[in-house]
Amino acid sequence: MARIVAGPKPGEARAFIPEAFDNRTSEDPITVTIQDPTEGEKRRLTLMQTEVGFENGQMVRDADGSPQFNITLQAMSAFQVEAIKSHVKSVKNYMVRGVDILDAATLVEHGETELLAEVALEIQTGYSLSVEEKKESKDYSVSKQAATDRSNGTAKVASNPDSLGNATATDAQARLSFTSPN
Repeated sequence: MARIVAGPKPGEARAFIPEAFDNRTSEDPITVTIQDPTEGEKRRLTLMQTEVGFENGQMVRDADGSPQFNITLQAMSAFQVEAIKSHVKSVKNYMVRGVDILDAATLVEHGETELLAEVALEIQTGYSLSVEEKKESKDYSVSKQAATDRSNGTAKVASNPDSLGNATATDAQARLSFTSPN
């Protein structure tokens, strides 16, 4: 065989333990059972994440003639909901404000945004190693996924992380401006 693509077998169910909120260090971690999509299903999910730009009934194009695609929060949310509804079979050890999250429907309706995003990404990419694969690779990797803290609403200037801009994420017209030191 010339090419073998590794990863979870489409249609089979597997347990996924999200990393959000230090879940993997919990004695009773949230566990999501995912039924992995086929490559065709992954392509359909990918298409949900973008919108083609239209203006006056015509497709908006870049300077080189390529169609403009937009990624919106609405499109990303629709992708996450569809991925979860189609591929999450069960959820264990998760309760949000008194609601027991047991399946895709309750996860989509009551689950925390960070967890939904991580589960949807896992469905789309299927990069998780099995428990046995994790044991086999434990000695070879010292890297760990970076923890993502909740935003405090203050934007930092990308060119100088020690400098803060003059806008916050809660401003109605949030615009970040700064004077470059160069």
